[in-house]
Amino acid sequence: MLSAKFFYSLLITQHSALNTQHSLLFMYILIVYDVEVKRVTKAHKFLKRHLHWVQNSVFEGEVTEAQLEIIKIGLRGFLDDDLDSVLIYTAREQRWLSKEVLGKERGETGNLL
Repeated sequence: MLSAKFFYSLLITQHSALNTQHSLLFMYILIVYDVEVKRVTKAHKFLKRHLHWVQNSVFEGEVTEAQLEIIKIGLRGFLDDDLDSVLIYTAREQRWLSKEVLGKERGETGNLL
């Protein structure tokens, strides 16, 4: 049986081919996670490579269907299904989400590049 790490690395190398296959259909996602303390740093560093950090345990950004699958496979590679929880909210576009910030905004949404 092949590991999640293997599938993740395979998807990363085939990223451009997957985007072409999915016709670059973008969506806006919001990911909220609650993981055991020993996996918090790993989850944060992993998601920061793909999305915008909003605040503790919250990331958002625009991705393709292929990129979302890469993120899911990458998370599954280190999450414990019995202890950890990840919620993924999707919308066709950012404009379909309404966001109101009370207090200090911890991370600004902007371009990743």
